[in-house]
Amino acid sequence: MDSIVSSTLKKEFLYSNALSWLSSNFKDSRNAIETKDAESGEIIFKGNLPDKVIVMLKSGKQTLANTRLYFTGKIIIKDEKFRIIFTDLKYSYITDTLYSDLLNRELRKDDKYNEKNLANLESIVKDLSQALNKKADNDF
Repeated sequence: MDSIVSSTLKKEFLYSNALSWLSSNFKDSRNAIETKDAESGEIIFKGNLPDKVIVMLKSGKQTLANTRLYFTGKIIIKDEKFRIIFTDLKYSYITDTLYSDLLNRELRKDDKYNEKNLANLESIVKDLSQALNKKADNDF
């Protein structure tokens, strides 16, 4: 997933807003942020989203399973524009060995169970874009 957004803000403000958003939206942003470089305007972070999906057991029975969508996010910032990229999209089920064949399955657009997860990522892009474009309240 890749999104380019234009802005009226300078690189320094966009970068600061990105770090603020990450610290507000991750329990421990210091662990979530893998690299950050103000000069190049790049921030790389890892995260995950919880979800529940219906899965088919090897016995043929369906059951509800807890899952998490894992992702790597990259924000590339320049004056008056930024790019948000999500890669390494995978989900895994947090259960016992019955689901071992489902662990770390790659996220595919054609998988009906992933539509909600992809919509969640699109929502993150929208929220992050709004946060980056927020002008300072104390701008003189």
